[in-house]
Amino acid sequence: MSLSIKELSEKAGVSKSTVSKVMTGKDQHISAKTREKILRIAQEFHYQANPVAKSLKLKTSETIGLIIPDISNPFFAQISKGVHEIARLYNYGVFICNTDNETDEEIRSIQMLKAHMVSGIVMVVNETEALKKETQQLFIPHVYVDRIPRWSIEQDCGAVYLDIFRAFYDITKRFVEKKCTHIGFIGVGKDNERYNGYRQAIIGSKLKWDDRYCYEGKYDAETGYKGCEALLQTNEIIDGFVCANDLIAIGAMHCLMDKKIKVPQDIKVTGFDDISLAEYTEPALTTYKQNAVDEGRIAATMVFEKILNNKEFERIEVSAELKIRESL
Repeated sequence: MSLSIKELSEKAGVSKSTVSKVMTGKDQHISAKTREKILRIAQEFHYQANPVAKSLKLKTSETIGLIIPDISNPFFAQISKGVHEIARLYNYGVFICNTDNETDEEIRSIQMLKAHMVSGIVMVVNETEALKKETQQLFIPHVYVDRIPRWSIEQDCGAVYLDIFRAFYDITKRFVEKKCTHIGFIGVGKDNERYNGYRQAIIGSKLKWDDRYCYEGKYDAETGYKGCEALLQTNEIIDGFVCANDLIAIGAMHCLMDKKIKVPQDIKVTGFDDISLAEYTEPALTTYKQNAVDEGRIAATMVFEKILNNKEFERIEVSAELKIRESL
């Protein structure tokens, strides 16, 4: 048998507000005897507070939101793991929204999380004007992780980020050091730090800049395969592929294998993120390792510090390590 708050208050001989204060820990002015009586009856009859009613009253809930582009991508799954670890420490739940990298879905996710009165949000989102407008009206504590919109600097929010521009600049320069002269790029769009770092390294190395060496798609293996195929058809002299993440790199290497093109002897390939599959590809993939679990932990901790202690938000830069393997 489970009691309602009304039935519990009647059995304890106290008001519903007294029961509510005891069950939510706001019982500083209630006697120990009354508190113990209420807790004993609650335990005996397996009383559980109604989380929906509690949320409506407090205008918040003991949950936080997590917005990620692709839950099937191991990198974002690792961020989720880190967020969940911290949420458990605070006895909070996590409401996950998968957006498929679509701005409309990102906006819908924010609106839905607001409707569910989450206490805070950790998010990996795109940098678009529509999303900027939506987040300007977001007064829930929120932290951007991995992808940090430039306009976030204007908001009261946190950020956990890697210097992506520098990482892609450095990894492209490695191709130049290996005597590559026609280096392709397979990524997502051309208004992001991955593309910009690659482009600047090409121009800075005095190689001929040719935008036809670039292919735009999604952060998935299919993009890697199709991008590799398309670029080889139009640019047979390509001798390297800088890929925006490991899934793209794995797709590109699969395409090269199908075409009997040897990696790294004929074409060199790099990825980014160091997902668990990266060291088990053939050949093993050279990539940058981000500690995604730690990034999730840091972002979630920042959210809880704001929720519970009103601590000022920070912008925290994390480090990455280049994992030199066999594909470069």
